[in-house]
Amino acid sequence: MSDGEQQPEWMRHVEWITILGQNIMAAANDLRPIQARGNLELMMKRQLELRREETKAIHEKCDNLEAMLEDMRKSTHDSSDNSVANISDSLASVTNALVTSMGNTKGKAVDRSAVDTKTLTDEDVFRWAEEIG
Repeated sequence: MSDGEQQPEWMRHVEWITILGQNIMAAANDLRPIQARGNLELMMKRQLELRREETKAIHEKCDNLEAMLEDMRKSTHDSSDNSVANISDSLASVTNALVTSMGNTKGKAVDRSAVDTKTLTDEDVFRWAEEIG
């Protein structure tokens, strides 16, 4: 076609539709980083929720174990020297149950004789948790 001749109307419509499609694809591509950022934010929020739930469950378990240990300590003070050995055995069985329930994930043998059950502190429990974690 020469410059003097006009394009048919349907060709102009096809050209406009083609340009419109290209503009829509460009706009969609411009939105991809925003969509990715939104998805990442949602994923991180969900991970944070899961970690908070897990932490809450661990704290509840620790609170229960601390209560059991405190009861055993009280009963140790109330009992005579002969029954202290029985209570120590009970405390050792609780320690064994704790190790079993928390899982010895690194496959290390736990030397329970090296643990002084009468002076076990929160710091000792945290150190132990870091070792097996």
